Amino acid sequence: MANKYDIVKEGLKKLILSGDYEVNDRLPTESELMAEYGVSRYTIRRAMQDLEVDHYIYRIQGGGDVRR
Repeated sequence: MANKYDIVKEGLKKLILSGDYEVNDRLPTESELMAEYGVSRYTIRRAMQDLEVDHYIYRIQGGGDVRR
């Protein structure tokens, strides 16, 4: 059984790789992702951190997450 953050991470990675998000597009906010996936803010942050480490996104402090 996959962890909740892995489900979020894989879902976002799939959208990025399919071209739903272009380079430099802003991703949905943490609140929007929390509502969409039905998980906590911590879970969203963990998934985003993993995507950043894997170089799928980069973060701008106060500006949200952006597709790399």
